[in-house]
Amino acid sequence: MVEQVQVIRVAWCSLMDLPQAQDWPLQFEWIRVDALALSAKGFDILVLDIKSFHNLEQVKYLYSTIGLPTVILVDTIEQESAVLDWLQPGDETCHRQAVERQIGLRLQRSFWHSQHKYSLHLDKLTGVANFQKFKDYAIALLTSKEDEDSVCLIYIDIDRFKFIRKMGLKPPPSRGTSH
Repeated sequence: MVEQVQVIRVAWCSLMDLPQAQDWPLQFEWIRVDALALSAKGFDILVLDIKSFHNLEQVKYLYSTIGLPTVILVDTIEQESAVLDWLQPGDETCHRQAVERQIGLRLQRSFWHSQHKYSLHLDKLTGVANFQKFKDYAIALLTSKEDEDSVCLIYIDIDRFKFIRKMGLKPPPSRGTSH
């Protein structure tokens, strides 16, 4: 049986040469696009080169409006540090000098994370949001600067829940019936 390889469409917003095909587990289709053409759908992942923009705020704006897994190409530690302040978990930076060696790995990680982002915040047994998801939501809610109604947050810690989880959804062991 031949395994079908998924082709990942990469929007390449850079004046750099497109990376050469290498032996990566995922197959990439590199498409050079202008930042203004990114509104066209159909891309799976995005590469933004800081040098292709007038300033970092333009990169941040485009990144926040497109909503695709992203790798941002940087030149300096200062640029990387600034980008990491607003880059979402799972998205990546890559130094321009390391593009040939690292871009495939960075794209794979970012793409994988976007595919599994939803499941990373759910308890595998119950499907309920896990503590990390709760914490992220609580922090966002409590630090929101929007002028909304008061918020009440209730946190219930169930003792020995890990024991219950380990039992899974198995029915309790049957006990002998006494008449």
